Amino acid sequence: WFDLALLLSAGGTGLLSGYVALADVQAVAARRIGPRVAWVGSVGVLFLSAFGIYLGRELRWNSWDVVAAPGTLAADIFARVLDPFAHPTTIVMTLVFGGMLTLGYVVLHALASPEAEKV
Repeated sequence: WFDLALLLSAGGTGLLSGYVALADVQAVAARRIGPRVAWVGSVGVLFLSAFGIYLGRELRWNSWDVVAAPGTLAADIFARVLDPFAHPTTIVMTLVFGGMLTLGYVVLHALASPEAEKV
């Protein structure tokens, strides 16, 4: 139970930190380019993050591979981007994780917004 609590608290803290950072960037972008474009950008970032989760979980790439093996990593990414239907797991995992990340962000954004306090 200790290990589960430790992993959940660390993972939750990281996810929450990412959401807060994204909300800060979205607020700045909303002032400069408009709220709709900022939302589209935020959801795009969440789906790019989901693709990154896929790269790490399924293909076993790590962040240091950008420096250690950039050519092989780029080849894997381009193969999936240029022919996504040849890699159905890429599509499914990116959509599932992207949907989960977006749902969590929308819920957190709704709970944290000043309009939520008026209800």
